[in-house]
Amino acid sequence: MFRTICRQIYSLEHGMKNYTEMANNYNDIKKDYLRDKLIEKGVESNIETHVQTLLDLSIDLRVNVTNSMIQNAKEALDQAKSLYEKIIIDIDKNQSNRIYNYSVKLNKAYPVALSGFGNLYTKKGSTIDFVPVVLNIIPS
Repeated sequence: MFRTICRQIYSLEHGMKNYTEMANNYNDIKKDYLRDKLIEKGVESNIETHVQTLLDLSIDLRVNVTNSMIQNAKEALDQAKSLYEKIIIDIDKNQSNRIYNYSVKLNKAYPVALSGFGNLYTKKGSTIDFVPVVLNIIPS
């Protein structure tokens, strides 16, 4: 389980870095395009101000999706780091009070590559609780 948590943290940090670089590169390309179009149309003064105004007024689903991906990765990373910190305490104290382990044997084959983080939602009355889970598929 510890390895899965560490792998998830690495994967999320790597993803956030790539999402951010991807968004920055896209914004640079978009700024260059708008700057070129303004010059092509004969705008000569305050080009950078006009470019920024156009960016502020534009609705770009690619930017929205990327920002959403970054936000989701941040939230998942916070959960993964929280689990990491809790399991480190358990390792240091040689106990298992903060992370609960359950094993289930299934009569169906699943690829080991499916190991990782998952979400479990439970309903108590009208309240829905979210429980992050670490799923490990162990080869038999």
